[in-house]
Amino acid sequence: MQPGLGKIWLIVIAILILGGGSAVFFVSRSHRDDTPAVNKSVEEVSQQDPIDDPNLTPTQKQFRKSWQRNCEGTGPVTLTHLPMKETDFSSIIPLGLLAGAHVTPIDHLYFSPADRNSPRDAYPVFAMGDGYLIEVQRRGINVDTGQARAEEFRYTFQHTCTFFTYFDLVTSLSDEVKTAFPEVMTRGHAIGHMKVKGGQEIGRIGGQTLDTAIYNLDLTLKGFIHPELYDGEAWKIHTDDFFKYWPAVLKQKMLARNVRSAEPRTGKIDYDVDGKLIGNWFKEGTKGYIDESNPDRSYYWEGHLAIVPDVYDPSFIRVSIGNWQGKAMQFAVKGNAPDPATVGVGEPIKYELVQHSYVKADGTSWDNFSYTPVVKGKAMDRVMGVVLFQLIENRQLKAEFFPGKTAAQVTGFTDQAWRYYR
Repeated sequence: MQPGLGKIWLIVIAILILGGGSAVFFVSRSHRDDTPAVNKSVEEVSQQDPIDDPNLTPTQKQFRKSWQRNCEGTGPVTLTHLPMKETDFSSIIPLGLLAGAHVTPIDHLYFSPADRNSPRDAYPVFAMGDGYLIEVQRRGINVDTGQARAEEFRYTFQHTCTFFTYFDLVTSLSDEVKTAFPEVMTRGHAIGHMKVKGGQEIGRIGGQTLDTAIYNLDLTLKGFIHPELYDGEAWKIHTDDFFKYWPAVLKQKMLARNVRSAEPRTGKIDYDVDGKLIGNWFKEGTKGYIDESNPDRSYYWEGHLAIVPDVYDPSFIRVSIGNWQGKAMQFAVKGNAPDPATVGVGEPIKYELVQHSYVKADGTSWDNFSYTPVVKGKAMDRVMGVVLFQLIENRQLKAEFFPGKTAAQVTGFTDQAWRYYR
């Protein structure tokens, strides 16, 4: 299976909990590099009410309220334990992967197991720091197909009122978690406030990657032009540098298995530049990650589009389309030009779309999971189709997709063109 695909049930739950809301601009509070790590335990901070911010949308306020129940203190903490034993994972896949229904860059990392063919529950999973487990969600469907599959679990950990970590794709719950969150097995979702210590085993995983991330409510990523478009996954705009909040020895252990050599090593998800093609776009008639035209949230990604650098090789252009002949697809660009960061208003461009692979520093093929220090993108020769783009205004994009065509066969837009915005 593709790593980390399984958010649709999570989105359904999030929408049920958070509800909708009108859009107002969410003012950035700080950049990812502005927040220093501190060494603070949950016992050293006083309990306080959830933080109110008049600049938040109603959905964002509800999201914060749900995560800040009974919270204590503010700011980051130093994480103390890796989520898996050193012997149990082989590599780390950074932020920003494009894969299937994840049409826009992914807001979490993956710890790839030592044995990709291991049985379920082969490896223990540990809390990364002191705090509280506040939410457990159960999912039993494949996000791309909607078909039933073996159950998986998502955990949300509260370390302070503004600093959170999470896991997804956990294959089984520890006995303590089962006891503290009994409703998760019958209702698919449970909230609570179970105290955990860093290094405490909270479940197991096997045969697939472990999703994990840090979400810091004290920062808002600056590379999203309209953060409120991400209200359907309200944590996304607060994605922090995963390697920032660890003792040096643990940080180095992780970086030594991180397959991205480019800076930032943790990866990047926010690429929007006003008036340029690069970044995320959303089809007109939708509202970003909250698509009110699609109330049951099935296939919520169909209206998404991303023209962004590759997660491993930022010099490699990627085009990710939510609906390419009825399914989400990701492509490379033949000739790898023009750079979308240089394409401005009024410039119609054609990209011939091709499949791709990755190679290691010595030019041999990479398997997409094992550790290697350098990964480069390699475009295939066969053209799968063409996409025609034109920025009409700074935040308005005209796009049309031509499966099975070459650039020479596409002379201009037809009445099948779509409009996107951000």
